[in-house]
Amino acid sequence: MFLWGRIWMYCQNNKIILSLATEDDNEGMNKVFESGHFDGGFSVQFLRKPKPLESFRRDGNTAKILIMKDALTLEVIAVGGCVIRREYLDGSIKRVGYLTGLKILPAYQKKVRCIAEAYQFLHDNTKDEVDLYYTTILSSNTGAQKLLEKRHRNMPAYRYLGEYTTYCFKAGDIFGGRPGGRFTGRSGGKLSGATAAEVAQLYDSSLRKLNLAPKDTGLSGLTAKDFYTLRDTRQEIIASCAIYSQQSYKQYVISDYNRVYRILSKLPVHLLGYPNFPAQNSRLNYASVAFLYVKDNNILLGRQFLRAVAKDAGRKGRTGQAGRPGPDGAIGRIDVLLAGQFCNNPLRGIFDSIRHIKFQSRLYEVSWNEPQYIDSNPVGLESSLL
Repeated sequence: MFLWGRIWMYCQNNKIILSLATEDDNEGMNKVFESGHFDGGFSVQFLRKPKPLESFRRDGNTAKILIMKDALTLEVIAVGGCVIRREYLDGSIKRVGYLTGLKILPAYQKKVRCIAEAYQFLHDNTKDEVDLYYTTILSSNTGAQKLLEKRHRNMPAYRYLGEYTTYCFKAGDIFGGRPGGRFTGRSGGKLSGATAAEVAQLYDSSLRKLNLAPKDTGLSGLTAKDFYTLRDTRQEIIASCAIYSQQSYKQYVISDYNRVYRILSKLPVHLLGYPNFPAQNSRLNYASVAFLYVKDNNILLGRQFLRAVAKDAGRKGRTGQAGRPGPDGAIGRIDVLLAGQFCNNPLRGIFDSIRHIKFQSRLYEVSWNEPQYIDSNPVGLESSLL
């Protein structure tokens, strides 16, 4: 009989093999991700090509990815992982495990009956490296909510923490104001960059005030050159963010449009300030707004700042990194920017006057033992890490 904590085991009367993914499993994991989508006004496939295992790892310090295989054919039939990274909780640095990527091939969705064993297997292979687990579930995925919010024997508890909103808005001229990225009031004028030392100093103090914010800005592929700043007349940074591209290892494919979006996708809605709707079955040309900081949480200043950043990002290369060429060597426009805010974040109203499309998710602490999450600080979870 297999013992917990090993890197593979049988379950469901030896019909399914649970194991930690290796590089040899990338192709099978790609097939699982390609088979699924999440629905709303349109259907979206979330892919991690070309190598899902590397993609997961780039979202944290490391990742433990569980796969299920058909014991007879050795086909990968399901994926689910734990991305481990250092984030703040009540001002202290914690090792957090983000549970993500749960996908099952459609042909097996009613055949897999060892979910509890899979959760226990993943927990036993990560518990010595994680202080707190959490996850997000799309608000439209009511089936998963009903299943996981109810307590089940041998399953962890899902403690609902609140709503998280991901905003999708146009890269380019998104709403009114002075052209050219100029500002009024106490700001000193146009957008500027920042040195690595300035970025480190600014976010070392601001991130620790937010729960589930990364310990630092050193995300995979992100450098100080990717940051925009706005300074006052004394050259103090009063607003900052990064434009972060992950298209080389995380992709969104619009697989279908539903209801009114089928009509809107054929209209020039970008002229009204909305993001372009990509052609069906094409990848979204996107980048994320990461590490949004506005001094004193000034919503009006933040909106002016985002407008200027979006306008400039719409002119940059598709990587969103100051005109650097994309993987094919060409420099093209970013079409869509993504940014997320939790319901208790003081900047949550910053997108109210920006025309956008949004996705709602529910944030949960996942606990096998006693809950660890502390509600004292606003949540600073980055949408680029979901």
